[in-house]
Amino acid sequence: MDLLICGQIFSVSEPRPEFDDIFCEFANRKVTEVPIITFFCKTPQGKKVALLVHKVIYTQFYPKFYLEIPNSCTIDPLSLCFKLEKLFDSTSPSIIHSITQVLSYSVYGYQKHKSRFYKIEVYNAGNIRRLAEISLDGIEGFSFQPYEMHIDTFQHFFAEFGVTGMDWITVNSPLFRQGSTLEGINLSNYSKSTRLENECDSVYLNINKRVVNIGPEFGLITIPPVYKIWTVLYK
Repeated sequence: MDLLICGQIFSVSEPRPEFDDIFCEFANRKVTEVPIITFFCKTPQGKKVALLVHKVIYTQFYPKFYLEIPNSCTIDPLSLCFKLEKLFDSTSPSIIHSITQVLSYSVYGYQKHKSRFYKIEVYNAGNIRRLAEISLDGIEGFSFQPYEMHIDTFQHFFAEFGVTGMDWITVNSPLFRQGSTLEGINLSNYSKSTRLENECDSVYLNINKRVVNIGPEFGLITIPPVYKIWTVLYK
């Protein structure tokens, strides 16, 4: 199904077993909420469709930011997770989905060697700024410099999937919710959460950039999203 993106919102929702993770292996606990991106779209025939994208981010696309690890820091990822959540002082049973160590170049100044960073994936993008402030203030005497906290979830999603606003995408095997009016669709048992006449769920792997014509020399091609390029390069 081809859809034209007209707008988008971010939200969190209870996980649905058909689409979302229900258990966090990193922290060994049940997942209570997951990030959802809702795109407000139109079909080529002008029909309005709300597309709810699950498992958003190429390893399962959770909102994320990075912390540069001080040279003498010995705090392991799991301990850092629990310390951040304790200092955050939230009523939510879980805020962080995972923390992994990565190597990359700092954007500040000229860097000859890569530095260590923690990539922190969270359930709610609205918690990133507070987590970054806590990290910068210091944990067990170590101050962590945050990175990419100003890049919102939509920018990450668009960059990694190779799409832009008011762009066409192709959604494979969307599952429509009860009350949708399009013909020849597969219905789920879920009720609609928006006022649009059609509403469907899909996972990020079923969304592709639509085939485009780049000229007579090359003809029709499909531009691969960034996450697929990374999968080929680093698998």
